[in-house]
Amino acid sequence: MMETSPLIAAQDPLVGDYRQVLHWTMKDKPAQVIWLQILAIMVFILLGLAFSSLAIHLGKLPETVKFGLPEIGTTLAGIMATILLHELVHGLAMRLCGARPQYGLLWKQLMFYATSPGYGFRRNSYLLVALAPLVGLSCLAVLGMFLLRGTNWVALLALCATINGSGACGDMWLGSIVLRYPKSAYVVDEKDGIRVFMRSD
Repeated sequence: MMETSPLIAAQDPLVGDYRQVLHWTMKDKPAQVIWLQILAIMVFILLGLAFSSLAIHLGKLPETVKFGLPEIGTTLAGIMATILLHELVHGLAMRLCGARPQYGLLWKQLMFYATSPGYGFRRNSYLLVALAPLVGLSCLAVLGMFLLRGTNWVALLALCATINGSGACGDMWLGSIVLRYPKSAYVVDEKDGIRVFMRSD
């Protein structure tokens, strides 16, 4: 029997009864999570090639990039900032849709998250929430490469954009699941999955 949870609030006033038609969670789909991790590695390689090309041609990446102890520290800080910014952008998109995001860390998966339990996003709004970090931070990275062209910062921006893009694999996966439902559906984002609700009448 499918585990159910109430739809507490939504973007629109809820008219009629809504029933839960899907509960997708990582703990119930271990095989899909493994495929997601494999996909993330493949996407990391492909995006690495794409952003490296942009760094070379658009960012005028220097032929020799200095990489000492200060650069290692800057790189680690950039990676951590990218991971945190990814979740903050999710949260910003949630706020734009009327939700109050909550942030946290799943210790077993070592995964940060932004979520809004019990709040129903319209299907298309959920897609905006899910894809905002991928699109927004990728565009900012490319703009940064252009503005900082010819400097070592271009290499860091390419790396951070690659990490952000591969980290969005789960977002894209959930987006593809949500697209199976009509735009009238509501999606509740949870820290380890989603719930989909539809009118029961």
